[in-house]
Amino acid sequence: MLCAEGLQAQVLPPRPGLADFALTLACADLFIAGSTGPLHVAACLNRPTAGFYPARRSATALRWQTCNEASRRLAFSPPDGAADSDMGAIDLDAAAAAIVTLLGRRAAETSAS
Repeated sequence: MLCAEGLQAQVLPPRPGLADFALTLACADLFIAGSTGPLHVAACLNRPTAGFYPARRSATALRWQTCNEASRRLAFSPPDGAADSDMGAIDLDAAAAAIVTLLGRRAAETSAS
């Protein structure tokens, strides 16, 4: 679907260590992941991130949001009324639209520099 929209996305191959992995993340236009360590490593590098979080109180984006600039992070969780961990209940069309907006804003900032 991304290619049909003219976007390039890749699943990264395993890296031999954290330093090499961090260098790879530093080149990313956007890092999309569940609420895991790699998401937070990308955020520490202030890369734009889109994180997917369960709606459980102990796992929400409010508690575990990334430390990158607020304008560079998106967080998605199951909506009210869905099971806490029902990640399939997340509106992927809305998430994709928010990601496109973030990428467009970043591209405009980069070209203005």
